[in-house]
Amino acid sequence: METTFFLILLSAGLSTSALSSHYRQLFLTDSKITWAEAQTYCRENYTDLITVYNEVERIQIEKVLEKIKITDLYGIYLGLKRRQGDTKWSNGDIVHYDNHSHGTNGTKPYCHSMSASGRWENVSCTERKSFMCYDEGEEGSPLSYTLIKQESSWCDAQQYCREHHTDLVSINSHTQNTQVRDLGLSGASFWIGLMSADREWSDGGCSPFRYFFHHLPCT
Repeated sequence: METTFFLILLSAGLSTSALSSHYRQLFLTDSKITWAEAQTYCRENYTDLITVYNEVERIQIEKVLEKIKITDLYGIYLGLKRRQGDTKWSNGDIVHYDNHSHGTNGTKPYCHSMSASGRWENVSCTERKSFMCYDEGEEGSPLSYTLIKQESSWCDAQQYCREHHTDLVSINSHTQNTQVRDLGLSGASFWIGLMSADREWSDGGCSPFRYFFHHLPCT
């Protein structure tokens, strides 16, 4: 008898009352498939494999599984996958320049902020800080920067910048770092567009949450 895998899907327009924060549906298949095949199925028939944003959602999902008497949680695929390159700028730029005060070692995922000195810091992505957005002008014109003095998590800051500007700031040179530092001289550190994580969510969701059900496979 083949192993049964349960796939938790992010599904637009379909809701489960226990998972009210996002639209979700449980899909059961009685055939053994790979994570990549599960991803393809979800994208072709729904939206994508699920993204888990916080502990509340994790508990909600676990309760739904308990109700349908799923006790072997090892076979559940989530939308988390290994990504190429641990550290990336929010806008997709490759990291060419680094101004960390103590390197980038630490438990991932973590996000990066700039201190008043211009040095970069490794910080939990859920901390709340002001943040620096940038705007692209016409071709050939310089970038413009805006410090948003609205304390937010890194993911919320990213969303705000993408909705109202171009993105969270990316920094590719010492000169640019100095410009951003001088504009952000408010005395407190602020988010820049750098995140370090060895995995990413299939649907592109911004979630640093990584605690799951026992030993769920992520790739």
